Amino acid sequence: DKRTGKVQGTGLGMAIAQNIARMMNGKIDVESQLGKGSKFTITVNLKLQETDLTPLEDLIHLPVLVVDDDPVCCESTVHLLKEIGIDGEFVTSGKHAIDIVRARYQQNNNYFAIIIDWQMPEMDGLETTRRIRKIVGPDVTIIILSAYDFSEVEELAKEAGVDTFIAKPLFRSRLVSVLKSVATGNTCPAESTTSLDDFSEVHLAGKHLLLVEDNALNSEIASEILRMTGADVDIAENGQEAVHKFIHAKPSHYDLIFMDIQMPLMNGYEATQAIRMLDRKDARTIPIIAMTANAFSEDILRAKQSGMDEHIAKPLDMKKLYDVLRKYL
Repeated sequence: DKRTGKVQGTGLGMAIAQNIARMMNGKIDVESQLGKGSKFTITVNLKLQETDLTPLEDLIHLPVLVVDDDPVCCESTVHLLKEIGIDGEFVTSGKHAIDIVRARYQQNNNYFAIIIDWQMPEMDGLETTRRIRKIVGPDVTIIILSAYDFSEVEELAKEAGVDTFIAKPLFRSRLVSVLKSVATGNTCPAESTTSLDDFSEVHLAGKHLLLVEDNALNSEIASEILRMTGADVDIAENGQEAVHKFIHAKPSHYDLIFMDIQMPLMNGYEATQAIRMLDRKDARTIPIIAMTANAFSEDILRAKQSGMDEHIAKPLDMKKLYDVLRKYL
């Protein structure tokens, strides 16, 4: 369809959202005007909460520092803090964090808490924590924020001076819970990340994967998860680019291909068929895995008919992805 060929996504999410609203005895209304935009209004009936919301008076105007090399993550976390009523600010490196913490300490104006990303260039979260502890001692709470499984370094983190952990993506409820525990002096257990634990057991160093995905956010998430296994991940933004990369790679260079379906220029079915028709042995044997929101039986059948070996539905099922990697690699 020429009208949608250059647009990411298929609109499936809108249908899902409408059905969810209907299941909650609600509805979604849409007002749209060409050239101006669209307005979506969601109406659902909800019960009043039986228990009181967590009181936030103890957190109002407390100073919290966020340390993350990703400015977007910093801004998002500070925005959550300000919604709670906390005075949040951020820096984008461990070195800058140490400098600002030292300056406040010398002014007898310590932060209430410091939230530090684990994986940062030049100086990671654990080393940043060690150096900050040498300045402020045990009086400032330090929280490690990470999208990765931190169970293997938990003991090292505790030795460095980390008080607790929060997993990315960061949710307001979890952030409030952790900071309230700190303010009241209660113990706050580290958040579990069992959904990604299995990937630490998959060792794919030396393997080469080709991820074909036109949506930048989906591509970033999937590639980060796959790289946790130690595999090298190449990314193609559409089927045409995927075929080009495969043709120009050495025979048997790629060990597995994850293929989105709805993409501009050349969709996943067409790309798979083009690869399977190449006059190369690896083109006929390489596992090609459909990775798509199209999860109906006819979609799975069409994926098989085009030459794909497996089907993983979006959003990603971690167990299914784990099983696929184990099966084919």
